[in-house]
Amino acid sequence: MHKTLALAAFISVAPVQPLWAAAQSVASFDVRADGFRFGALTAIYRERPGRRYTITLRGKAQGILGFFLRAGYDGISKGRLLRGGAMQPEVFYARTYRIFKKRVQRVDFVGGRPVKVAIAPRRDMTEMSDPTRVTDLRLDPLSFLGRFIQDRRKGCPAAADMYDGRRLTRVSFAEQTGKDDGHIRCNGTYEIIEGPDHSILPGIRSFPVFLDYAPVDDATGKTGRKGRLRQLQRIEVRSGVNRLVLTRVLPPPEGVTQSAKGG
Repeated sequence: MHKTLALAAFISVAPVQPLWAAAQSVASFDVRADGFRFGALTAIYRERPGRRYTITLRGKAQGILGFFLRAGYDGISKGRLLRGGAMQPEVFYARTYRIFKKRVQRVDFVGGRPVKVAIAPRRDMTEMSDPTRVTDLRLDPLSFLGRFIQDRRKGCPAAADMYDGRRLTRVSFAEQTGKDDGHIRCNGTYEIIEGPDHSILPGIRSFPVFLDYAPVDDATGKTGRKGRLRQLQRIEVRSGVNRLVLTRVLPPPEGVTQSAKGG
């Protein structure tokens, strides 16, 4: 279960140039696999003075499954906002846990490149845990996640490359389908470029990802036909006959406001 929640976070999608002006945004998702409820994910993006950002993510198994597995995911990413809104991570930290098992990961970045990786227990490290093997600029999974929870003015996200300290991954989108009411679906692919398979999908190196966006009113933030903004409502991952679905839950938790405007 903890891998299911973590994978759900890692495949979340993003635009090349994030389009936001809000200081804080939140997105909460109900997580289901093959129709069965697994739990929930909540991501919070905050801007800080000096063009800094922080993204936190918490996922937890719930219901009967949560009682038996006691599984979850906690993560945080911090970095800088560059000119034009590009994100440059500085540190990524994640903790996945379930009964009798826990993993902690930390990646430090300089100038957008990973320079230091720490993973406990050490047996969970991979050959890609050596940061010198990563020669290009990368986003950590939570910086990537921070991009997509912002409301968008344009269509589907462009391709993005990620690094979590254990593997290199890539998400790309080839086409878009839409409706007259402004709803769009983005059809894409999640790929493991280097590193191990995900334990919940052994032997599978790529799988389709579908994103559903709905129009949102510029003034109220509610979904509908008015306004130029679109908000991610649903993520679906397919592997053979299996499906992982994340459905956005509205309104956000009490005391946390959701972004209403994009730049």
